[in-house]
Amino acid sequence: MTWIDTTVITIVVIGGLFIFYRALKEPVDLLFGWIRDGIGYLVGMIKERGEAAADSGYEVITYG
Repeated sequence: MTWIDTTVITIVVIGGLFIFYRALKEPVDLLFGWIRDGIGYLVGMIKERGEAAADSGYEVITYG
C-alpha cells in the first residue's frame, strides 16, 4: 500500500464518519434527552420524599 492509498482511504473514512455523525446526531440527542429527563424525574421524586420525611417532625416557631 502506498501513501496515496493511505491518504485516499483516510479521506474516505473521515468523510464517512462525518456523514454517519450527521445522520445519527438528532436521534442520539433525543435518546440522551429522554435519559436526562428520566434521571431528573427520579431525582425529583427522591428529593420530594426526603423533604416530606423531614417535614414530618415538630414545627418550631421563633419570634423576633
